[in-house]
This record gives sequence, C-alpha cells and structure tokens, in this order.
Amino acid sequence: MKMSKSKGLKIKKEELDTLYWGDGLSIRDIANYFSVSAVAIKYWMKKLKVKIRTQKEACNTNRCRKKNSESILQEKHPLWKGRVKRADGYIMLRKPGKYVLEHRDIVEEKIGRLLKHFEVVHHINRIRDDNRLENLYVFYKREHDRFSSSKIKKVLESNINTIAHENS
Repeated sequence: MKMSKSKGLKIKKEELDTLYWGDGLSIRDIANYFSVSAVAIKYWMKKLKVKIRTQKEACNTNRCRKKNSESILQEKHPLWKGRVKRADGYIMLRKPGKYVLEHRDIVEEKIGRLLKHFEVVHHINRIRDDNRLENLYVFYKREHDRFSSSKIKKVLESNINTIAHENS
C-alpha cells in the first residue's frame, strides 16, 4: 500500500536528485521505490525545487536507452531473421540504424541505386508481403495514381510476360 505525502514521508533533495537525474528513474519509478503515489513524488519535487526533465532530457535517461536497446536484443535472438511485418502488411528490414521497406530495398538492389521519392514499387498480385522480384513493378507516383486497376493489370501482365521470356 502506498503512503500518502501526509503520512510523514521525508525525502532529501540530494536523494531525489540522485534517483531522478543521476539514475534516470521516472517519477513513477521513484514513487514505487518509496511506496507512495506519483503525486506525492511530484509534490516533493516541487517543494524541494527539483527541476523536471524536458522530453528531450527524458529520452537521454537510462530507462529510455534500455527501450531503444531492445531492438538490439531482438536482433541477437536465435529466431531473428531481420524482418518485421507491419500492421498494414508490408515487411520492414533492419538496416544499420533504421528500418526500410523490403520491397523498395529489393528493387534498389536490382537497379543499383536508391529509388527517388516519386517512384512507387507496386505489388503486381497486390499481396504486400510477396516481395519476389517478379511480383514488383516500379511506377512514377503520378502514373500509379492515374492507372485504373484494369489498365494496371494489362500493363503488368505484359511486364510479367517480358520478365518470363528474359528468364527462359
């Protein structure tokens, strides 16, 4: 059970500074440490004139660094394949320092350059996690938006036939 601030909790400024700024604990973590409510800790911080962290300062704490390092732990897991499926169905690949869309990465490797922001990679069969090269087609964004589904099918079928003949 948490003690309220009126039940005689005494915290020294140095102790609160060390926990909050030195150890990077959140107000909630400090409240759990003292078995009091977060409101009580905020009360004492205000009373003792302990500066509250900005959002940027909060992201430089140990706790935030631990959250950011979870992806590193994920990559060391024996079943980690370097891919994550998003809620919208696209596959994301982990590249040094960032995630990239797998279908764009496959096309970029094939053509030997980065795609421009106005180039769209279309999944011919409309299955977003089917990233086989023969299922991907690059459009300019304007073209992709302008085509109706029937026109796209005709263009893409001819593209598939061309690719199939090249592979034979």
